[in-house]
Amino acid sequence: MAKMPEPMVRPTPRFTKLFINNEWVDAASGKTFPTYDPTTGLKICEVAEADKADVDKVNWQTLLFTLSI
Repeated sequence: MAKMPEPMVRPTPRFTKLFINNEWVDAASGKTFPTYDPTTGLKICEVAEADKADVDKVNWQTLLFTLSI
């Protein structure tokens, strides 16, 4: 007989900020949006919402060089 699968563990989110230039930062605007568990519909946490000001902070030359390695 097949073994029953292990129950799903619902981890607590550790990272809700934006990862820009190797740092976790809040959105420049301070805006966030809710994230929901699709299996229960319950809100899990609020996540930082990036906009143009956040994208403008990215060091694109470093990022592209890192991705090309």
